[in-house]
Amino acid sequence: MKKYQWLLAILLILAVAPVAEAQSLGKKTEEEKAAKAEKKRDNLDQMADETLDRLFEESPGAKDLYDKSYGYAVFDNRKTTILITTGGGKGIAVERNTGNKAYMRMASAGLGVGIGLTFYQVVFLFENKDSFTNFVEKGWEVGTGGDATAGDTGTSAKASATTTGDAAVGAHKSAVFSNGMAVFQFTDKGLMLQADISGTKYWKYDKINE
Repeated sequence: MKKYQWLLAILLILAVAPVAEAQSLGKKTEEEKAAKAEKKRDNLDQMADETLDRLFEESPGAKDLYDKSYGYAVFDNRKTTILITTGGGKGIAVERNTGNKAYMRMASAGLGVGIGLTFYQVVFLFENKDSFTNFVEKGWEVGTGGDATAGDTGTSAKASATTTGDAAVGAHKSAVFSNGMAVFQFTDKGLMLQADISGTKYWKYDKINE
């Protein structure tokens, strides 16, 4: 009888062990995912701080506008051109009064000339809560013609090269909001006089948001 009891115990251990191991591996995987997400958030936080410092250094007018803003968003992007232009990147949007953060993604596409790889950063300053919330919660898409739409609401704001360019050009003197926001773009050569965000879509990066 004892022999069968021992045999039953061994079989039970053999049956339970793989389940426990799988649960352990599953838990470890979740911990690894959490650690990876936290690292991405830290990297984006650092990128945003460094980009804002650079913006304020190159454009005192932008600092004045930042002080008046409800919130801001900073994106680190990569654009590849091989006859057509495609791009992708990540960023963070911050509500200044509360410090609440939303991590976001972006993608762009359009016609291009030549071959090359460009790294650049884009900074959005939002004049009020509505413009900030629409951008973060509903997503934001700028067509190739420069028309910007927030989510599926049909709420539009002109974000053409002229509009964003006015904000960027004025940044060296007295930057102003246009349709609730101002946009600034950097390349390795410095602050561009005319921001180009056409053909770009922005949305929440749910995978790493807490």
